[in-house]
Amino acid sequence: MVSAGWTESIPTSLVDRLRTRQALLVAGLGCSALAGLPGWPETLRRIAARLRGDEGPTARRMVEDLLSRGRRSAAMAYLRARVPPAEVAEALAEAFPHGLPVPEPLVLLALLPWRGVIVTGFDDLWDRALTGAPEPFVQLDPGIYGDSEAVPLAGRYFVHVLGRANTPGRLCLAPASCVPGVAGNPRRVNDPSSRERLSRRVLS
Repeated sequence: MVSAGWTESIPTSLVDRLRTRQALLVAGLGCSALAGLPGWPETLRRIAARLRGDEGPTARRMVEDLLSRGRRSAAMAYLRARVPPAEVAEALAEAFPHGLPVPEPLVLLALLPWRGVIVTGFDDLWDRALTGAPEPFVQLDPGIYGDSEAVPLAGRYFVHVLGRANTPGRLCLAPASCVPGVAGNPRRVNDPSSRERLSRRVLS
C-alpha cells in the first residue's frame, strides 16, 4: 500500500497508477550515481580506453567529439563496432562493481507497488534494493526468457534490459548488438527492435 506520507509529493496521476499496478519504473545510471558510480560519458570513456595501438587515440578523440555534441548513442555504436564484447564487459565490470551499499532513495523506491522495474545500469544495486520490497519481483533475463509464455502477465518483474557485464554476448549497447529479449513491454520478448529503441533513448 502507498501511505499518505509517501504520496504527498507524488503527482495524483502516478499515485493512481501505482495503486492499480500500472506504473513502470525505468531506473538509469542516475540511480547508480547515488552510490558514486559513473554516468554514461565516463562509462563510454572507460570503454574507449580499451582500444589500444594506433587506433586508440583516434577513437578516443572521436568519442570525445561525439560526447561534446551530445551524441552518446553514436559514441556507443562507434565503440561497439571496434571494442570486442569481452573488453566492453570488462570495462563495465570495473566501472560498476557489485556489493556497494544500496542508497536509501533506492530502498524507499523499491517499497512502492511498481508493476515492473526496468534497470538500464550494470550494477547490482536494484537487485538488492528490490529484495526488501513487500511483494517479490520476478527477475526477467532477456537472454533466457525467449518467448511470451515465460513472462508473467501478473505479479511484478524487473529486468536489466541492456544486459549484464557477466554475459558479454547479451549486452545491448547499440542497435547492432541487441538480441531478442524483454524491453519496456513484458509481452514483447521476441521483438529486438524494442530493446534497440530503449538503448537509443537511454544513451541520448
